[in-house]
Amino acid sequence: MIPQKKIYILVIDRLSISNKSNQSTSVFIRFLLPLGEIIKKYNLNIQIEIVKNIKDFQFYKEKNIAFVCCSRNWNNEILNILELFKKSNIPVIYDIDDCVWGKNPSWLKLRKEFNEEIFISQLKLSDIIIFSTEKLLSLFNIWIKDKIKLIQEKKVIPIYLTSNNKKLDKLNKDSKLKVVYTSRQGIKSDKKKNIENIILDIVNHPKVKSFYTIGFGIPSLKNNIKYKSIAEMPVKKYLEFINSNQFDIGISILQEDKYSLGKAPIKYIEYSAMNTVGIYNSYHPYKDLIIDGKNGICFSELSNLYPKLKPYLDNPTKLNDLKNFIKIDYLKNMTLENQYHYWVPIFEKYKL
Repeated sequence: MIPQKKIYILVIDRLSISNKSNQSTSVFIRFLLPLGEIIKKYNLNIQIEIVKNIKDFQFYKEKNIAFVCCSRNWNNEILNILELFKKSNIPVIYDIDDCVWGKNPSWLKLRKEFNEEIFISQLKLSDIIIFSTEKLLSLFNIWIKDKIKLIQEKKVIPIYLTSNNKKLDKLNKDSKLKVVYTSRQGIKSDKKKNIENIILDIVNHPKVKSFYTIGFGIPSLKNNIKYKSIAEMPVKKYLEFINSNQFDIGISILQEDKYSLGKAPIKYIEYSAMNTVGIYNSYHPYKDLIIDGKNGICFSELSNLYPKLKPYLDNPTKLNDLKNFIKIDYLKNMTLENQYHYWVPIFEKYKL
């Protein structure tokens, strides 16, 4: 019997283009993690490889390539690589990744090197453009309609994480609580001092055993014995961390600006993976997702955060019903298995 020829899925990692040692979070969560799980589940003879430069393209172009995945960028080298794949009739799947708003992409104010011409050229070279939320797709359509008519297929593929089968720890009224606040960018809000004071109130509550920040530190708390700061870690290690730890309460304070409007509810997904009850501000994407007191805790203004959280700190048993609901919701709706039906039609389209 002739062995089946190996098929390749190639992933262009925008960070690897500029820094060969890094791997972007979006590339791992959007492509490497779900595609790897599908390949393993269905025992497919497919290998995923990272493309870092033109030389990589020259190496792989003679191989049996199913399709190429690329996450939003405006790097001219990435454009050149996509052009080479297109000339070889290799399909390109392009992930938008961030919010697009109004006449300009919201990342324009954050990343001055934005090049609209390169970005649109990359979109034109794509066969399928994917989005993490319906809201992001609608914002993208508003932005693009006056610029170019795209004929590419557009698909919404939500973000999901790995399964979590940790047993829930039932809390009693005397339980000591573990609280976590994860953020890759730290506290960049103009309300930074207010947020740090709120965190101090939480840390000083007698029922709080420990307070962790992941991805940033709070200098004013560094000598507090309850406080622990964990540096930002590679995304794969971070996912291992959240699947091996269990916190009681997680904090999410999203900037209430246009940049956040197209975001996926990633903090709800991350905290749910840790069997953690999150407290979120009532802004997209949490405004329509979180039902206060059922699958999380909501606050309308920053000044309401601690008053909303305090009853749960005073009586930890109030968290038990929320934890039970969140665990069921996560296992039913947010694990990678839920992503299979989004990707399988793409596999079938390219005869995998």
